[in-house]
Amino acid sequence: LARETLENYPHTGSDPSVLMGVDCLWSMHLAIAVTSALLGETDNFHESFALSRERCGNDPELNAFNDAMGSIVANVFGRFDQALALAHRGIDGAETKGTAYCRCMTRQALSLSLFNHGEFHRAAEFAGEALSIMEEQNTGRAHLGGVAGVLSLAELALGDAGAARSRSSETIVFCHERTQYWELSAWVASARSCIAQGDQEAALAAMVEMEQLVERTGAVVQRPNLHINRALFARGFSSEWDADVEWALAREAYVALGAHSHIARLERFDDRSIFV
Repeated sequence: LARETLENYPHTGSDPSVLMGVDCLWSMHLAIAVTSALLGETDNFHESFALSRERCGNDPELNAFNDAMGSIVANVFGRFDQALALAHRGIDGAETKGTAYCRCMTRQALSLSLFNHGEFHRAAEFAGEALSIMEEQNTGRAHLGGVAGVLSLAELALGDAGAARSRSSETIVFCHERTQYWELSAWVASARSCIAQGDQEAALAAMVEMEQLVERTGAVVQRPNLHINRALFARGFSSEWDADVEWALAREAYVALGAHSHIARLERFDDRSIFV
């Protein structure tokens, strides 16, 4: 849809790309970039992201948005150091001149980056700040699933499976039919918190829901998580899945995405170091 809109966009007049102060071409290029990333289309992502970056100019808020989204995508593809640097730069830009929505987005990016660096307390802190901004300013709620997904997994990493399960369950209800990609993040946390609590039936139900949602949305970047969930499930319960086989399939899925840092983390896996 974004590509079709961009192709049909008028390119005549004084500056038709700016509507009510918003650079529409920037937002369309960024939408194409992020969607391409979720579909695993890395070349399309880089091309569209570069075009969106060009449209930012010296606008601190647009640059902060780009940094936040670039950080989230860098995390998806296992570029953790780059993701953290972009997230910090985005936070700085948002604090300089950013709306509440922008400050929420940059905190989402930083919480995910901190989680992937194993800083679970700080990840929970920034995810909590993002949720507070959503609640107090009534903004950014389309990203609630992503933020709450990070917070849920941080809580799980810190040993509170009950809080993680409760939060992910509430998030799934909110996200359903609203923001399906971020709903996936909540299903990841839900399945793993159920596994941690030994609730085989609920864990399996969450995994089935997640698998169906991945197929429906085409979000191939979540395929590794399907196999990781199955491996964790097979470790905890009697299962038709083989943990070693599923672990190998998760590795293959990350190889296909070029997500080498995720591959390295699989090889030194512990129960807390799981990609969101």
